[in-house]
Amino acid sequence: MGFGDLTELSFRVTETPHFIFASTGRFRVAALAETAEALWHGMAFQHMNFRRDWGDKKKVIIITTDDEIYKKLGEWYTQWIQQNALEPQEGADIARRISATWMESSGNSLNLPETQQKKYKAFSSADILRVREGHLKSFTKPFSPFPTHMMSDMLIRHQMGGVSDISPNGYFALTTGHGYFKEIKIAGKSETTLIAAGDYADNEISSAKGFDTGKSWARSLRKLVRRKKVKPNLEELINIKTGRGLTPEQLVLIYSLSHYMQSTPERVASYAKMIKRIESNNQVPALIEIAKIFNFKSVEELEKDWTEYITSNDFK
Repeated sequence: MGFGDLTELSFRVTETPHFIFASTGRFRVAALAETAEALWHGMAFQHMNFRRDWGDKKKVIIITTDDEIYKKLGEWYTQWIQQNALEPQEGADIARRISATWMESSGNSLNLPETQQKKYKAFSSADILRVREGHLKSFTKPFSPFPTHMMSDMLIRHQMGGVSDISPNGYFALTTGHGYFKEIKIAGKSETTLIAAGDYADNEISSAKGFDTGKSWARSLRKLVRRKKVKPNLEELINIKTGRGLTPEQLVLIYSLSHYMQSTPERVASYAKMIKRIESNNQVPALIEIAKIFNFKSVEELEKDWTEYITSNDFK
């Protein structure tokens, strides 16, 4: 799979039943491919319409282990955006935003040219994974923490279908929480970092190493909630839109919410219903609607039940 005329942007393609992995350098896709396919089947089991909505197309995952290649891919994409935009000014604005953040991120996405979509029977967008030299080991075994998080996050975003600009609230909390929930449940720990724990040296979650690994998150949060030092607040979490400025307490609460929503068969059914509602309406439901989906009459009742779950031994 190639992008532009540069030989550096020629990627080795590995296909599985539902994915196309385009990789470069020393990266080997076997473990990531096994993880992705297993998680795909998990989504198909949990969400009734997932298999039907996916259809016979494949999701492209681009993996690069070379910062220079990642940089050149970004440069190609910004040029491609400008050349193919219906409105030149809009294309220039999008390209400028991409250029400003491209090298600051450890992953990204791009729109595939139509020729590649047709050739590979692929979805219109591809996810890009930038794997640093020190992280290659994480991809040598199936179900390692970070790859599990990354693929879980991608799959739930794909199922939700994005949200409209009118109501973006809730998207970050739900997708990020799902990624951490799957990562910790399957791998037993977390290696995915959104914020620097070192900024919170006196924080109980940080000092208990819960933020570092995820192994102590539940125990640390349970203690804080029981002491009323942290109060679960659904509106506060739903209003978080990015990881910038996120505190350890907020991060673990986001994890706890996803853990709670997928902790029993009844809640799993409600969770699937909520994701279906997001997919249908292109936005996260209002808080009272989320409460009703989970069979509560008010947001306060949902928060009370969520809080009781955090302080119980079922939250791990």
